[in-house]
This record gives sequence, C-alpha cells and structure tokens, in this order.
Amino acid sequence: MPSGFDEDQSKFTGALALGEFFASYGYACAFTGESLREAIDTDPLSALLRLSPFGELRADLVIPACSAAQAAFHDGALLIGPQFNLILNPVLLREVTLIARLRTDFCLRLPDNPDFQPNQLVLRDHRLAVLGE
Repeated sequence: MPSGFDEDQSKFTGALALGEFFASYGYACAFTGESLREAIDTDPLSALLRLSPFGELRADLVIPACSAAQAAFHDGALLIGPQFNLILNPVLLREVTLIARLRTDFCLRLPDNPDFQPNQLVLRDHRLAVLGE
C-alpha cells in the first residue's frame, strides 16, 4: 500500500506525476511566486488550489498556491481572467497582505509544461459565478 508522497501521486491523474507538476511551476505559488517547498514536503495536496471542489484530481484542475491565495480564490476575492490575468477584489480579502505579495505583472505564472495549464472553461465558470455575469 502506498504512503506519503507516493500515495498523493497516486491520487493525481493525468499524463504526468504530481512531482513533475510542481517542478513545472518551479515549486512556487502561481499567484505570488513564493516557494511552496515546505508545504509540498509536509503535505503536497495542501499546496494545491482545487479549481473544482468535486471530481478527480487532474493537472488542469489544480494550481499550486499558498494558503492566502487559495482562500482568496474560494472567497471570490481573487479571480483569474481570460488571459490568465489576476482580478482582485480587496474588499473580500481575508489577508490584505496578499495584495503586495502578488506577482508584479498581475498574471498567473503558467507552468513550463503546457499539459499542466489551468482549464480556461473552469476558470470562466468561476468568474461568472462570482461576478454574476
């Protein structure tokens, strides 16, 4: 029976393993650029923002993210635009220091491997649900 990191990788479906997924993002938060190595070493799944709370764990349905970015995304304070630009509603932020920590280009860092790129349809549905359009 697998345990630890092997068990987490067995839950990650798709073409490549969870370790390759994190490597493609430089082991960093796609929103801030901050290292996620400690979180990955402790619990790899804790370093993943799930774009869809239900269903399988797939490479296009997760983004490596720090806990503040994950909370902001789930609260509707942080959205990802059609060009992977970041859309922020500071009023809804739990942790206002996240604003200064976001990447300076206000764009999501994309993975080196295009197979891991976030699903644009799921991101659009999230935007529509939050913005009510």
